[in-house]
Amino acid sequence: MDKSALTIRVESAVLSVAAVACIVLMSVHSMNAARIRQFGVPETGMSLTPVSGMAKNGEWIGAAANSRCHVVRFGSRTCPFSRSDDYLFRRLETKLIGEGCDSTVLAPSSDVQPDGYSQTRSRHILNEVSLEFLRHAKLTRTPTTMILDQRWRLIWLKVGVMTEQDLAEISRLSVVR
Repeated sequence: MDKSALTIRVESAVLSVAAVACIVLMSVHSMNAARIRQFGVPETGMSLTPVSGMAKNGEWIGAAANSRCHVVRFGSRTCPFSRSDDYLFRRLETKLIGEGCDSTVLAPSSDVQPDGYSQTRSRHILNEVSLEFLRHAKLTRTPTTMILDQRWRLIWLKVGVMTEQDLAEISRLSVVR
């Protein structure tokens, strides 16, 4: 067998293994997404693993330990619902950051991160998120907004578009007063 035929066979074998690996990973992702949907959203009072992940610049961002509370936004610039309530989320985020909380903005993928957000000391924009957080948070729809206390217990959750009534409800929560 000549060298070029052997090279082609090796390349074909590598591509075949890579294709199988992709199929396996897609199946695992599909099973995990289906399991998350099956068990529904987390309940108020449930403890979540602190959010951590990779920022756009490649820096690993861990959870803020000394924040009064944590707000997590799962949105997408391609989702019309995320865009429609973005101004309400920004109002909420500004209020909570002003009261000592931190914010984390997530998206289904890095290429659909919501527009107009920048990384600050109090706001993290994560392109990749720890699987442990995702397993507990069960993020399946955009927009999703979560407020957690200092110890990462869920105190408020909205899956879907936020309203003015939601902001009024949040303002009555003890952790955000």
